[in-house]
Amino acid sequence: MIASIPLALALLLSAPQTATPADVAVAATPATTADTDPAADLARIESYLNAIRSLKADFVQRSSDGSTARGRLMLERPGRLRFEYNDGTPLLLVSDGRTLSFIDYSIGQVTRWPIDDTPLALLVRDHIDLAAAGAVINRMPAADGTRRLVVSVRDPDQPERGLLSLDFADGPQGLALIGWEIVDAQGTVTRVTLTNLRAGVTLAASLWSFDDPRHAPEQRRRRRR
Repeated sequence: MIASIPLALALLLSAPQTATPADVAVAATPATTADTDPAADLARIESYLNAIRSLKADFVQRSSDGSTARGRLMLERPGRLRFEYNDGTPLLLVSDGRTLSFIDYSIGQVTRWPIDDTPLALLVRDHIDLAAAGAVINRMPAADGTRRLVVSVRDPDQPERGLLSLDFADGPQGLALIGWEIVDAQGTVTRVTLTNLRAGVTLAASLWSFDDPRHAPEQRRRRRR
C-alpha cells in the first residue's frame, strides 16, 4: 500500500546543514539528564508532541528520485491533516479524522485509505505513545552545535507501512520538530522539511474537506486545492 501513497505521505528528515528549527508555540522542554539518557529523551519528545494539538507549517518535500515540491501543512489531533501544494500543483492530501484522501485534480481522481493504515497515523493519534510504538532514538550533533534527535518507528506487524523517522532540533529553547522521513517497503525515501511551524493554532473545520473533482466540471478541477 505504501508504494501507491503519494509523496506527501512522507514525513521526513531535513538535511542537518539546512534545517531550520520550527518556531513552536508550546512550552520548551529543556534538556536535563536526557543528555545521557535515551529513555528520558524519548519521554521529552513524547510530551512535546502530545502538547501540540494543532499546527500549521510550510514544508519542502524531497524524493529519492530528485523531485521537489513545496506547500503548507495543517494538522489537528486526533486524525486531521491537510497537505496543500504550491506552484499550481493540482494535488491535495486531506484526512477528515478517519479517512485519508489523495486528490489529483488534473485527472479528477480521489484515492482513499484509513488514516490508521498510513505512516501518518502516529502523528495524528489522540495520544502519542512512542514507547508503545517501539520507537528507537538516535542522537547526533547538528551543524549549528545543537543536538538533533531522530526517532524512528516501524510497525513489526505491518512492515509495509515503512519506516517513519521524526527529526527534532534540541537546543537552548527546547525541542522543535523540523521534519520527517519515510522509507517505504520498496526502499523509496521521501523527506519533508518543516519551517515556520506554529502550534496551538485555530484551524477551520472546512480544511478537513475538499471539492470532489469527480463531481466538478473539468475547468474547475484545478481551481481549489
